[in-house]
Amino acid sequence: MKNSIKFVIVGLFALCVVFMFVFAYNVNSKKAIVLYRQGLEFLEKKDLHNAYYNFSKISCLSNLREIALLRQAQTAYDLGDFKTARLKFKILSYTSSDASLVPYALYYSGLIDLEKKNKKSAYLSFNKIYSKFPNSDFMKASSYQLGKMLIEKNPQLAKKYFIEYLEYAPQGKYSLESISLIEGLNLVLTQEEKFNIANALFVQKEYFRAIDYVKNCDDFKTCLLASKIQNSRGYIHNSAEYLLKSLTQVDKTSKPEDISYVISKYISISPKSDEAKYEELMAITKRNQAFPCVLYEFAKKMPKMAQIKNYETVYSRYPASYWAPQSMWNVFWHNYKSGYTARAKKLARMHITRYENSNSTPAIKFWLAKILMKEKKYRDAKDVFSNVIKNHKNSYYAFISKKIILGKTTPFNVSGKIDKLNVPAEPIRLQKLSKSLLKSDNLNKIVFFEDIDLLEKLRIDDEFIKSYIASKTKKLPYSVFLAQQELEKTLNFPEFGDIKMQLAYPLAYVDLIEKYSKKYEQNPYLILSLIRTESTFDTVAQSSVGASGLMQLLPSTANMFTKPSVDVVSLQNPDLNIKVGVQYFKDLQRMFGGSQMYAVLAYNAGPGNVSNWKAKFQNDDFDEFVEDIPFPETQNYIKRVFGTYWNYINIYENN
Repeated sequence: MKNSIKFVIVGLFALCVVFMFVFAYNVNSKKAIVLYRQGLEFLEKKDLHNAYYNFSKISCLSNLREIALLRQAQTAYDLGDFKTARLKFKILSYTSSDASLVPYALYYSGLIDLEKKNKKSAYLSFNKIYSKFPNSDFMKASSYQLGKMLIEKNPQLAKKYFIEYLEYAPQGKYSLESISLIEGLNLVLTQEEKFNIANALFVQKEYFRAIDYVKNCDDFKTCLLASKIQNSRGYIHNSAEYLLKSLTQVDKTSKPEDISYVISKYISISPKSDEAKYEELMAITKRNQAFPCVLYEFAKKMPKMAQIKNYETVYSRYPASYWAPQSMWNVFWHNYKSGYTARAKKLARMHITRYENSNSTPAIKFWLAKILMKEKKYRDAKDVFSNVIKNHKNSYYAFISKKIILGKTTPFNVSGKIDKLNVPAEPIRLQKLSKSLLKSDNLNKIVFFEDIDLLEKLRIDDEFIKSYIASKTKKLPYSVFLAQQELEKTLNFPEFGDIKMQLAYPLAYVDLIEKYSKKYEQNPYLILSLIRTESTFDTVAQSSVGASGLMQLLPSTANMFTKPSVDVVSLQNPDLNIKVGVQYFKDLQRMFGGSQMYAVLAYNAGPGNVSNWKAKFQNDDFDEFVEDIPFPETQNYIKRVFGTYWNYINIYENN
């Protein structure tokens, strides 16, 4: 009996202890949230002392203890209190196992040790990052630091570290210094090491130094780099020679995109006749994987039947090559336009079977559906149009497929009823993006507080996270670039309501776009799409021909609508640029009978070219007219603009 009472008392006592601990934990956690938020508010006001005080008051019992400690360390570092900062960084590096926080803490404690001439301790910090966190962004930064520390003791190892840094960050702030330090070692360099040095010098526009490292190249990528360097120096003949040499070095590791660049570039800069260039390239590539590319590129310059024969050779003899899907599309289009419907259908179905995810697949499917419509197989046609909308939902062909399903033929105007951009009531929240991306519990806490500054310092290796950070730090063009680049890598495109889509297709300059769209009777989403296509929202963007600002206007064009006259710099003003850009687009629309489609074409190619094409093709089917445009840039331009418009409408109006 006594034992039972004792057991109950001990149990109740233990329960009370647990309850008190949980209560204290919850109280401390709630208080910690308030303190952390207040600390961020002080940081926003540049009040570092009060920020540090708030972060330091967060209890060690709180689940925010590690990020609070990191914030204390960083704030002390920013205040110049390196002794406190080093202590806090060291504590975190010893007590935490979080692979997203520890490299950061080690790196900054290493920097402080270097500043204090404590080289042994600094070496241990950088070496720990290098050996234990190989996937961390700080590992490569540590390579540079380790290289500097080992120059005298172990020159070979120092060289290895510098080369690793150059490979990772050719544009990095330490890259030129790393190269100078390597040169000072006077060591023998491998071909790969020379390539990395030359590439860093090339991106830093140190062309005359760069060429010395690759002039005796003997592999594809190095010859290609040598060609680009010589081209940038203005040595076109030398550049052409390196292009030819690179084609003799093509192997399985050579990227098809690079092969296409080499051949198209050589064709454009070589002074020889097309026939001589063709024979020369055929002889060089006959036994390597660049051969179908030669057939493909020269087909563009041949008479129609010889052109088609080349394309047929590419997809029939080299069906797995990079150039086969587009070659088959070109033959399909020839047959469609020539009225050989049965052949065209056969090619379309073959293409869909072989190349489901190629760039030309949406076009093939769309035109197969158009054939089925002509054959009055409306149900089958609708199924194919629906397939385009479902499986290629971000494309221009999804846009025009939807129009046809809705019973709207082209040429057409996009809806003129929209006069405002539907700005979401809630701003983009990183929490919605990060759920499936951030595995670290601490990172999710940082996300919860929207602590963008700390996220940026931690260098999270995720392009969408980087895109979000760029959008919050007023780097919108870079944000869009990162998100778009990442979207293009995925086969499973996200739903339109996904935050990733909002990052790639943001609403920007809303007030100005709405103001001038209303004044000149335009759809604001179409103007937004033009801006995104023209400049990716870069207010200071400038083309090689002098077009400037958000809507890439030439001063000569802008001056038709402005008094006094404007120049390239004044066109970087968003208000002026959008006003004149929309006014010019309205004028183009008037020239072409109110058609926004023709106006978009004219915005890129000029009204004269569009008028000439209309007269030449005399085609009642605007979809066919687009495919027949002889300027690849303009054909791609209209598809990009209306593909972008389609995405904007679905993201902000149809969700």
